[in-house]
Amino acid sequence: MKIKTFTALIYEEEEIYIARCKELLVTATGTTKGEVISNLKKLIESYSKEYKLKEIRNYPSETLENVEEVKFECNLYEGKN
Repeated sequence: MKIKTFTALIYEEEEIYIARCKELLVTATGTTKGEVISNLKKLIESYSKEYKLKEIRNYPSETLENVEEVKFECNLYEGKN
């Protein structure tokens, strides 16, 4: 297991926070910013248990208004091939 730093783009839409990981193109939702980051971490950790993450890159993101960019650390598992 290793720790990797990711970047989340967080924005609010109809009282729900949405966080999109720039490096993996996965998205999570939550009712608070803390919850949405926690949900995104769980999603990435679960994904990394199932699939070995061979390439992590920074994908270009679309332009959204009122977006907050947040760095966060997440555990990555070696997973299956």
